[in-house]
Amino acid sequence: MPKIESEYRWLGATIRRLRLDQALSQERLAAETDMSRSALANVEAGQQRVAFHLVLALARALHVDPVELLPPAPSEDLSVDEHLRRLGVPTDTARAVAKVVNGVADDHNDEDDDETRARRIPGSRHTWSHETSSSR
Repeated sequence: MPKIESEYRWLGATIRRLRLDQALSQERLAAETDMSRSALANVEAGQQRVAFHLVLALARALHVDPVELLPPAPSEDLSVDEHLRRLGVPTDTARAVAKVVNGVADDHNDEDDDETRARRIPGSRHTWSHETSSSR
């Protein structure tokens, strides 16, 4: 089997998640994109490269912006549920987990004093300090 880059595995997992979220069969999605069902199965498994025109056709058939099929840029600051959805977790489950995680984080933040909250790194439990080690 040829080596397929992680981006194609990501693309395949994303297509599969979106297809399942919309209760579409592989047969139906393949027909809407002029692909064979077996080719779509290989794409979803990350075992086949995908031509650009097929990425566009898949996005149209799934009613999403083509960008949603691509992996996030390394510097992207994503929410918990978006990270989970991009990892293939079903949307409803990702939202439920994010609600719990965000609730725990909110409870933790309520315990902090104003100074600590002001120094909090966005999206993290950690704080920063502008002081150097010699001035502490």
